[in-house]
Amino acid sequence: MVKSYAAVLAEQVTEVSDEADARLDLLWLRALNRPVTPAERDEAKTFLSASAEEAAWRELCHAVLASNEFLIRL
Repeated sequence: MVKSYAAVLAEQVTEVSDEADARLDLLWLRALNRPVTPAERDEAKTFLSASAEEAAWRELCHAVLASNEFLIRL
């Protein structure tokens, strides 16, 4: 179920812009309700550069949705 939500989120994020920074900003705001930090942005860009773009965005969205920060919101 999480993978299917991640695929939908990845599709929404990638439709907004061709620029990775804008996509990352949107992903973090939608999933975690906060801006992406510079360290997270660097890690995400490193991850995205190592894989095929479409699959990488799906996997990144899956990782964010599976993160403790997303799962345990106070």
